[in-house]
Amino acid sequence: MTIKIFVTVLMFILMLPHAALAIGVTPIYREIYFEPNLHRNFSIVMIGDAESDKIIRPYVDGDLANYSIIPNRTFLLPKGSSLGLWVTLKLPEKLTPGRHQLHVGPMEENPPSAGGAQGVIARLGVESIIYVNVPFPSKYLDLRMVCQEAVLGENAQFTVDVANLGSVDLNDVSGYVEIFSPAGANAGRADMKEGSIFLSPAQKAKLSASWNAAGVEPGYYTAAATINYDGNISSTTCNFRLGELKINIADLSVNGTKKGEIAKFVALLQSTWNSDIPQVFSEITVKAKDGAVVGTSKGEAIRIGRWEDRKVTIYWDTGNAPEGDYMATLLLEYQDKNSTKTVNFKIISAFEITWMHMVIICLAALMAYQAVRSRRKRA
Repeated sequence: MTIKIFVTVLMFILMLPHAALAIGVTPIYREIYFEPNLHRNFSIVMIGDAESDKIIRPYVDGDLANYSIIPNRTFLLPKGSSLGLWVTLKLPEKLTPGRHQLHVGPMEENPPSAGGAQGVIARLGVESIIYVNVPFPSKYLDLRMVCQEAVLGENAQFTVDVANLGSVDLNDVSGYVEIFSPAGANAGRADMKEGSIFLSPAQKAKLSASWNAAGVEPGYYTAAATINYDGNISSTTCNFRLGELKINIADLSVNGTKKGEIAKFVALLQSTWNSDIPQVFSEITVKAKDGAVVGTSKGEAIRIGRWEDRKVTIYWDTGNAPEGDYMATLLLEYQDKNSTKTVNFKIISAFEITWMHMVIICLAALMAYQAVRSRRKRA
């Protein structure tokens, strides 16, 4: 099965358009269980950059680096091609219980300078990781939880990968998942569908749970899994977003508007949807105090990304609208949904004296008075 996965991943990468490729490695990770004095070779494939040849030097890292052997030389990796390397892992008689790691990756080495100095070497940030699990002397269960984005009103799915990393059988492994809202309140609970399972040493399994996300608000949630195994308890958490096809208008503001000028409305939009919303149409409707519509203005159609916060601006020409109090309503339309928000504002005279103007005038008058007084004293 491991060889099939390796070949499938390699063929997929090689079939990608060259423009989409940078330097990469495959497989991304492998996992084995510890054996005393194990001597084993692993193949690593480096995938070339799409645009240029590279000179690379393989490196190793992680707590198992001292137990590995890799070619200590540079290789030419032509653009758009691949290069296979072997790394040898020679494990000792004993290792401490737990998960150990060997990281294998390429460093790019620039050609030597004209003076013969060695070129700059930089790690490229891609690695293949070999995990070695050393069993614990008693019962030990390793957990890895995966949460998927969910839709309001539908079932949210949770998966917990469990692995017996101890040295004895686990006869009764079961558990449940609790869901917590963005505010930290308990929003629900779901038991694992598999009930109780058995795990021998080094054996893995998947536990799953489903929670109906109805009657709650969209947002960022936390799922906490509690797993019982033969009287012991382990727990793990993951976060997920519960989406709704909705755009919240978190804020709507308008600048100080003078008669005959352009009013500027700025809205902060917040998407609570798990995908892009491709076409969002906006329109401002302005009404007088008596409810009569005095004007409308449309904004540009926009695309808002998944869970994106975005500002939009709509302009409205006040024209001959008289001074006074007004109410502006922003309408958003997207797919078969809509959102609205209202803000009150004033249209003031272009020559209206504000309190700030009064302060400036008073300060100017005071300074003039002090200047005249000083001259009289000198005279």
